[in-house]
Amino acid sequence: IDEAAQATEPACLVPLMKGARSLVMCGDHFQLPATVISREAELGGLNVSLFERLARSGVASFLLDTQYRSHPAIAMFPTNFFYNGRVKSGAMLSSETRPPPPGFEWPNPHNPVAFVAARSGQEMPSGSSYTNPTEVGLVAHIVGQVCHAAQGGAFQGAVSIGVIAPYAAQVRQLEQSLQSLRMAQRSTVGGFQGVDIEVRTVDGFQGREKDLIVFSATRANAGGNVGFVADWRRLNVTLTRAKCGMVVVGRP
Repeated sequence: IDEAAQATEPACLVPLMKGARSLVMCGDHFQLPATVISREAELGGLNVSLFERLARSGVASFLLDTQYRSHPAIAMFPTNFFYNGRVKSGAMLSSETRPPPPGFEWPNPHNPVAFVAARSGQEMPSGSSYTNPTEVGLVAHIVGQVCHAAQGGAFQGAVSIGVIAPYAAQVRQLEQSLQSLRMAQRSTVGGFQGVDIEVRTVDGFQGREKDLIVFSATRANAGGNVGFVADWRRLNVTLTRAKCGMVVVGRP
């Protein structure tokens, strides 16, 4: 069973009832679990996968201890904080093989992780979701700079950009703000031929990767309430999507 930590327990039990004599489950219960909409089902334990339940009970597992996606500087915090330092980076990963995307002024090009302060940013309720217009503007500016630099050939080959936010309303606002860049991206004449832009929620980006990830934290309030962003597994997914550069936009 692939992505077993994202599968509900009944989804795993069904194929096992067909006479399976052996079982191999591949997944990571330190990343997001299956989406369970029903609060009653969640309280009943259906948000815990069979994979996680077996891990909690002490069943021995085999750790794939080498990551081949991210620049070592990007992987450093997730590795140390979420995996107790047990995951190492592949030997070929470096600033040469994972050069920082152009157009953004990296404080340290050999450590392509940056935080952009949206000091005047305020969250705004949007139904059951949230938006943050200040962050939308900052993200659009960053992505635009990278697109123009990449179009000028400042990156080795095409550059892929993932713009992610935890809230669906913010994703819609980001999508609208980046629409002109998206149109230019698809254009056959004068567009950003070497740029791929994708905008999604954090949950929708699990299992994906891009050269550059620009994350909009969205929440900004006097009480410091971050809602479901407080789930450390969502943070782990957020910080492990980037190959060459990670920019976090939020209120300090």
